[in-house]
Amino acid sequence: MSAAQAVPGRPSAALPSLLRPSGLGWLVWRRQRTVLLLWLAVLVLALAGAVVFRARMTGAIAAHGLASCSFAGGAPVCDDGALFGLLEFQAGYGQVLRGVGLALLTLPALAGVVLGAPLLSRDLESGTWKLVLAQSVSRARWAGANLAGAAAAAVAGSAVLAALYRWLRSPAPDGMSRVGWGGRAFFGTGGPVLPASVLLGLAVGAAAGVLLRRVLPAMALTLPVVLLLQYGLESVRPYLVGRESAPMPRWTLSDSSWILDAGVVTPGGARVSFDECRSGADHCAGLLASGRAYTDFHPAAHYWPLQGVESLICLVLAAGLLAFTLRWAARRLG
Repeated sequence: MSAAQAVPGRPSAALPSLLRPSGLGWLVWRRQRTVLLLWLAVLVLALAGAVVFRARMTGAIAAHGLASCSFAGGAPVCDDGALFGLLEFQAGYGQVLRGVGLALLTLPALAGVVLGAPLLSRDLESGTWKLVLAQSVSRARWAGANLAGAAAAAVAGSAVLAALYRWLRSPAPDGMSRVGWGGRAFFGTGGPVLPASVLLGLAVGAAAGVLLRRVLPAMALTLPVVLLLQYGLESVRPYLVGRESAPMPRWTLSDSSWILDAGVVTPGGARVSFDECRSGADHCAGLLASGRAYTDFHPAAHYWPLQGVESLICLVLAAGLLAFTLRWAARRLG
């Protein structure tokens, strides 16, 4: 047999080394391929569904003449007959867009519970990690290879979904669909915050896995931690970039503004929010008639700065947790 012939059962020597399955990378692929292939199937289905839905949505916008509507403050101004079409559009396509965004918000928790928590704890619980280490693979390299493969797939896939959702919403932004850029249905899912928070969820799950060394307890711990982190990030989100204040009622601002607070200013300079007035405070009746209006808001130009700061927070937290996981695996396992 010539030297060029391949030995049965072995990868061909003619195949480029980057394409030959071998070593720890091949083992990681074999262990994660079911989840990764399912993830790929989800992305393909999402792409097909987005193309069909966007085509129907743009058709509805043209059919109802919604492009003629103005959403700059107050009630929308549309041509004759378009207002009823707008209400129908918002109740149908707008609600679907909102539902898709809220569904995407579950990805960080799913990444932590389904992918991150079992990633290392499954081998630790069963003891199979010792077989890998017996093949001259260090603890840190074993943990790092598993984390790198899962993180790459989770981040890349969630980035694709964020881009898809942004593309899906683009024909009907803000006032038309009532899915505002500052709302939780879009802000956390239509930009880099989504892949960054997915990586954070994965890191939380992996850290819980090496700490508890059991799959189910790690999953049980990961879910509330990720949900608490999401809640905390949403709570501080309006303060990540300095807000703007305008001496005018909220309904005079563009519909692309993210309204944070609105109310009246007393003659003494104190602010009274409309939220306080709606609660039934007696002193609000006179203030609403004589006070000066104010509105605190984020303009649309603040979208990317807010996205950048929140994404950076997620990435820093994720990097810290992943470094902790690798360090724990390298020093404490055994």
